[in-house]
Amino acid sequence: MELTPRKLAILQAIVDEYIMTGMPIGSRTISKREDMHISPATIRNEMADLEEEGYLVQPHTSAGRIPSDKAYRLYVNMLMRVTALDEGERNVIKSYFDVKMAELEQLIDVTATALSETTMLTSVVMAPQFSQMRMKRVQIVKLTDTLALAIFVMDTGLVRDVPIETPPGLTPEYFEVLSATLSRCVEDRTPIEAIAEIRSALNDNMQQHKSFLNAIIGAVGKNEHKPGSTKVVFGGTENIFNHPEYQNVEKAKGFLQLLEKRDGLYNMLRQATDMEFTIKIGSENEIDQLKDMSVVTATYRVGKQKIGSFGVIGPTRMNYAKVISVLSCVGTSMSRILEYMLDEDINK
Repeated sequence: MELTPRKLAILQAIVDEYIMTGMPIGSRTISKREDMHISPATIRNEMADLEEEGYLVQPHTSAGRIPSDKAYRLYVNMLMRVTALDEGERNVIKSYFDVKMAELEQLIDVTATALSETTMLTSVVMAPQFSQMRMKRVQIVKLTDTLALAIFVMDTGLVRDVPIETPPGLTPEYFEVLSATLSRCVEDRTPIEAIAEIRSALNDNMQQHKSFLNAIIGAVGKNEHKPGSTKVVFGGTENIFNHPEYQNVEKAKGFLQLLEKRDGLYNMLRQATDMEFTIKIGSENEIDQLKDMSVVTATYRVGKQKIGSFGVIGPTRMNYAKVISVLSCVGTSMSRILEYMLDEDINK
């Protein structure tokens, strides 16, 4: 059956009303909307067709209809209107981040709180995956006869430098050759990929200074290992129980067990890092405890590199357009603070 403009308008109105009220929607409710100039009888007929096509569900014989997962997917793909947050809403979100943060863990906690309190949903935030950054080049600069500075340039534009003790007597030409060799090894590779490449590429002449070269490899490794690299933080875990759909004891128990294990949500967020935004609705979720919930995620960056993701978990009738606007604003604030923190760390 073709979804005519009138059917689409009615379906959009039903989804909008159900998101606001959580109550089954009847034809009379839709007919009273200012943007809907259709009789209740015509709306009932159209709703019957939409139900037959799987877009609507009638929970009780005499009740109105509620949207199905199929309806929400159509709504998100075709009908949803995402608008930017107003200045007041943006300022509320920014206020969470307008504090000096010395530790990465604090930024993750603040992000989880900002998300949960502005959406009134359960938030989940994955710590930055620095290991996903790719390296661009290495430059070894001689400082004294026994000290050099290893400079690592990442494809995000970030620069990290590490002082390294050197054997006496090494010439500037040696450092030039070494820098060129290392740059070829690390280009467009993650730190851990670069380490393997460096080990296999160093020639016999360079191996005579094995301890020095091992120090360089160790410095590359510092770009790989960061505290909290697999950490997942939740915010507003109790928010989900404010929705009548999830006051069932068994549902509550299953959701809490999911949060305890964390592994499933971590893997979900890690996969979501490839996409700017993801919206998984009800049965689209791979995790059983989320089959009647929706998960909306977004990514955050350092420079142009996506290095982590975060999102919210809530009922399938969540306000998707508003949630996406909030995630976008939070992601911008988080990326800004993260870049500042990394620059501060580099310049210490």
